[in-house]
Amino acid sequence: MTREELFAYAKATYGVEPDYPWMDLPEACVLRHKDSRKWFGLVMIISERNLGKSEDRPIVALDVKADPAFISMSVGKGGFYRAYHMNKEHWVTLHLGEASDDAVKMALDESFVLTEGKKKK
Repeated sequence: MTREELFAYAKATYGVEPDYPWMDLPEACVLRHKDSRKWFGLVMIISERNLGKSEDRPIVALDVKADPAFISMSVGKGGFYRAYHMNKEHWVTLHLGEASDDAVKMALDESFVLTEGKKKK
């Protein structure tokens, strides 16, 4: 999945556009809930070395919140890595060039649910 495909999925599914909060990192963006503004995705360009690989080429990485049990089962398989830049117990990094489109969508959907704010009664 490309960045553009990820953003199109987020817009179609959640009605959100990427938010670019950092002037010094123009390629990094977050996907936020409309109401609470909580992040459910962080998209960055990082070096593969940041994921423990020997290559130093840039890749597109997506950090999403996930259940710790899911993280421990997924890391090291199909483009899932220990979170880069976020809490490693509750967040996981997906290499968009390695993870399947279905895995990216599933992980983003789960992150969206896990980061939803409490509903007002």
